[in-house]
Amino acid sequence: MIVVVIGNQWGDEGKGRVIDNWGEQVSYFVRVQGGANAGHSVIVGGKKIVLHLVPSGVTYHQAHCFLGNDMVIDPMALIKEIDDLSAAEAYNCKSLGISPLAHLVMPYCLELEKLREKARDKNAIGTTGRGIGPTYEMRARRLGIRVEHLRHLDIMPEYVKTILNELNPEIRHWGGKTFTQKDILDFLEKVAAYLVPMIVKTPISATICAAEARGENVLIEGAQGLALDLTHGTYPFVTSSSTIAGGACSGAGIGPTMIKKVIGVTKAYCTRVGAGPFPTKINGELAAKIQERGKEFGATTGRPRDVGWVDATQLAHAARINGLTGLVITKGDVLQGIEPQICTHYVYQGRKITNFDELDCCELFKAEPVYETLAGFTEDISGCRKFNDLPKGAQELFSKIQKYSGVPILAISVGPERHQIIIMRDLWQ
Repeated sequence: MIVVVIGNQWGDEGKGRVIDNWGEQVSYFVRVQGGANAGHSVIVGGKKIVLHLVPSGVTYHQAHCFLGNDMVIDPMALIKEIDDLSAAEAYNCKSLGISPLAHLVMPYCLELEKLREKARDKNAIGTTGRGIGPTYEMRARRLGIRVEHLRHLDIMPEYVKTILNELNPEIRHWGGKTFTQKDILDFLEKVAAYLVPMIVKTPISATICAAEARGENVLIEGAQGLALDLTHGTYPFVTSSSTIAGGACSGAGIGPTMIKKVIGVTKAYCTRVGAGPFPTKINGELAAKIQERGKEFGATTGRPRDVGWVDATQLAHAARINGLTGLVITKGDVLQGIEPQICTHYVYQGRKITNFDELDCCELFKAEPVYETLAGFTEDISGCRKFNDLPKGAQELFSKIQKYSGVPILAISVGPERHQIIIMRDLWQ
């Protein structure tokens, strides 16, 4: 079976935690898009492991892990991540391979993003500064450098010259350090020695199809979340790739009819980082309390995340766009002793808005959320393993999220450890 796990909100929903939970039954893990701007935290034996580029299945001995076609890979970040995983004795998978179709985050991409964000000042997007946007931009301009180019360094001098002729004037304009042809060729030669042996010999697409034919499980993991999708998110405050389930087809190289399930992950509240509209944002002491309890600080940047209430309009939008078949709720334990709210709809210029995509980004800044207040719960739920073990207030909260999303709950996370989860439906049946 091929299953896609995707984020329903603005990313950071706990996809790595969920993917990790079912990893023992997965033969192939595929990360399909994004780059080191993502951060998946996995807790194993009380030890926190943060993954930025490597699929979450890296901790499992039976797993084959792939960095997919639509990823943008910072070679130095990947090398460091693998070294850190090895040092933590967490690099356990059978194999780790890179698609030749993935693109490389080059030094000039990192420099450009830093310079552009600084120049935008108060109008900055709020990127992670990892060169993701400029790398996808170069891909679209047909000036990107793919992983496969590392096998053909002999043709790169003229190509690199063409790239720098276009980019160096902009870098110089913003007051940055320009690059020489030698700078880039030396960089490529250095990373080729490490990455070329990791390029898959059999296309990821063919490997996945063969695995499915043998009856093996394939888990495709997306990065970020629907509201950051380049098309369906709160543009321009979005990432530069397709974060929806449909994007998994390109990133893994499979047709949509091969995907059997799409699992959406959502928190029992909501968070986002960077600039852009956030209709259900909470401020003040309550926000700080949820932020501290939920450890809402970016796994990649360390930036504090804004927190807000679950947004039913946004959640239903995610269910529709992604074609969700199941829902996983994370961080359910964080709201202990807090009276939760759920945004049921917006009011904009006197109109009731029930579809998130009825409003554009500019209008979302002015939308007024309308809330349903729930009773909440005071009990510690971290030890619950069945839905009926939960206090009535927690049952109500999770049931409302299921109702508004229109998608059955697969599991509810009630703590950071692998075993702290309520499984309501088997993912693989």
